[in-house]
Amino acid sequence: MPGGKTKDRQLTAGAELEKVNAEIGNYKQFIAQVDEIVEVNEAICETRPVSPLAGQAPPSVGGAERRASTRSSKRNSPRR
Repeated sequence: MPGGKTKDRQLTAGAELEKVNAEIGNYKQFIAQVDEIVEVNEAICETRPVSPLAGQAPPSVGGAERRASTRSSKRNSPRR
């Protein structure tokens, strides 16, 4: 619900109640699958070795650092 507010609703036995129960079951199954994916991802991250290049700045191309252009980009130029 918008604004974080919930709304209570009485359901009578029948098709509407069955539909809501099925949707709740699907939601619980989805949450269980998401939790399982998170656990697997965390296990992968914990077992992955740290790269020897981690934390280092990328090497500059051609041994020279890139310098900013003095010309303005057409894309960033103000409209006339």
